[in-house]
Amino acid sequence: MNYANTSYLLLAEVIECVTGVPFGEWMEENVFQALGMEHTAVKTRSGQIILNSALGYAGVPSTSGWEEGGDLDAFYGATGIYTTMSDLTRWLHNFHD
Repeated sequence: MNYANTSYLLLAEVIECVTGVPFGEWMEENVFQALGMEHTAVKTRSGQIILNSALGYAGVPSTSGWEEGGDLDAFYGATGIYTTMSDLTRWLHNFHD
């Protein structure tokens, strides 16, 4: 399943313009490190390798087989956040504190 919301893409662009820092770096410094999310990264370009990541697959009805679901590389901010269950738990607990 791929999700894209252009509002988040626009927000990522605003963050880069206002801070002068690439979105992935800004997220690392201001969100992921602050929350102790050590296994989370932003994929901001096609071909970027995210260590230990897994890809989704989609069924191909014409062949009854499977193919890589792909990623929406151009939509960082709206997609492209790779994380673990442990880090996602940290993200969710942030809203309780």
